[in-house]
Amino acid sequence: MNKYLKQFAVLFLTAIIAVLVFNQFQEPTIINHEVIVEKNIGIALEQKIEQLKQELINDIDRSETPNHNRDDLVIVLDPTNANKSKCKQTGGVRLYCYSIGNFQWQLVSLQEEYLKHYGMKLTDREAFEVANDYDQARELTYKVVFAESKGGIYRWLNTSKKIDAVKRIEFIRSLEN
Repeated sequence: MNKYLKQFAVLFLTAIIAVLVFNQFQEPTIINHEVIVEKNIGIALEQKIEQLKQELINDIDRSETPNHNRDDLVIVLDPTNANKSKCKQTGGVRLYCYSIGNFQWQLVSLQEEYLKHYGMKLTDREAFEVANDYDQARELTYKVVFAESKGGIYRWLNTSKKIDAVKRIEFIRSLEN
């Protein structure tokens, strides 16, 4: 028995020495946990930023057209609109300004922003259809609010004050930088 125990011990020690010698010639495998964590945090942060942006757009929708859903045809006439130059005219007679859809786009404003962001000039009819298409109006609103340096939110001046949009946008931008 003693003989077999000695042989086992010699083989065991030889195997350990062989492993140690072999490992000396191998490149060390280092897992950089900091990089993995940083990457995951970056992904989580991007998702959180997008969530904050979507929540802001939801708040614009709810504030502009409370008690209406995406399928309602919402048209609001505004005879006191301060920016009369943006109102449509027919036969030289200035009409009341009206805001259309859940995001309350005025046709002239929508046409200006659509041209800026998509490079296409819309007719009044096409602009009316975009304003009433919830998904298209939402996408354009998102672009106007977040693609422009600062002023896009002021297309919804009263709403921006009510939902504290300027501070929220500044916070979102600070997370992006």
